[in-house]
Amino acid sequence: MSRTYKERIQVFAVVRFDADATDPEMQVTVKEVVHELDTAVAEVERLNRLNAQKGCRYFWQATRLFPPGTAAGELTPPHVAT
Repeated sequence: MSRTYKERIQVFAVVRFDADATDPEMQVTVKEVVHELDTAVAEVERLNRLNAQKGCRYFWQATRLFPPGTAAGELTPPHVAT
């Protein structure tokens, strides 16, 4: 395996967007992260039907899940002397 390749799992985030929120940081919320695209698509469709009148919109976004100790930018813990 290449040193530049980081082990990762493709996952899908179900994201809520609230256009009415005054604070930009409150406009976007990750509702959940799932392993299957079909699950994300179905959940987005369900939530958009359920919350159609609430002024929010759901969408999915592909992303990566890095196992512990492999995340991009994660520091290797210092060696602990025994």
